[in-house]
Amino acid sequence: MDLSEMCDKAGGASRCLVSRALIDLSRHPVPEYATLAAVAARIEAAR
Repeated sequence: MDLSEMCDKAGGASRCLVSRALIDLSRHPVPEYATLAAVAARIEAAR
């Protein structure tokens, strides 16, 4: 899959590119609002 396929609009809705990284969370903490669980909950609540 190329980058345009991941980033173009699909049916009027923007596609999201999700990446995964293994990082030291003590040095690079992820804010709670940006975690996959928090984002998924907001998406489900909007349905």
